[in-house]
Amino acid sequence: MRQARSVSFALERRLNRLILPAGLFLFAMMVVTVGDVVARKLIGRSIPGAIDLVSVGFLLTLTLSLPVITWRESHFVLELFNPDPSGVWGRLRRRMVAVIAAVVVGIAGWSLLRYAADAWYYQDVMGYFQIPVAPLALVISISLFLSAAIFALQALGVRRVFGGPLPEGEDRP
Repeated sequence: MRQARSVSFALERRLNRLILPAGLFLFAMMVVTVGDVVARKLIGRSIPGAIDLVSVGFLLTLTLSLPVITWRESHFVLELFNPDPSGVWGRLRRRMVAVIAAVVVGIAGWSLLRYAADAWYYQDVMGYFQIPVAPLALVISISLFLSAAIFALQALGVRRVFGGPLPEGEDRP
C-alpha cells in the first residue's frame, strides 16, 4: 500500500510540471489571437504566421495536458454498463478499459514516432515560419507513450491518491 502511494505521489509531482508550460502555450495563443484580431481591425492586416503560431500552441497545449488528464482521470466518462464502479465488475471493467487504452494510445505513439523519423529525414516544415514538423511529432509521440504508460499503471491497479487522510501509521512521501 505504501509503495503504491509513493508511486502515486511521485508521478503526480512530475506530471504537475507539465501544467505550467501547457498554460503558457495557452496564454501565448490568446495573446497572438487577440493581437491578430486587433491588427485586422486597426490596420486591415493580420499578423504574418499567426495561424501557424496558434496551431503550434494548440498542439503543445493539448499534448502537454494529455498525460496529466490521463493520470487524473479527468476526461469525459459515459457510464453505460455499471453505475457502481466500486464493485467487482466495475473494477474489472476499469482495468480492461485501461489495458485497451494503453494498447491503442501506445500504437498511436509508435505511429507518430515513425512519422517524426520520416519528417526528420525529409526535413518537413509547415506554414509561414517553416516550423519543423519532426520535433512537434516527437513531442506528441512522447506524450502518447507517457499516457499509455499511465493507462498501463492504472490497469495494474495503481491509482491517483487523493489528498484525504492516510491510514494509521502512514506518512506522505
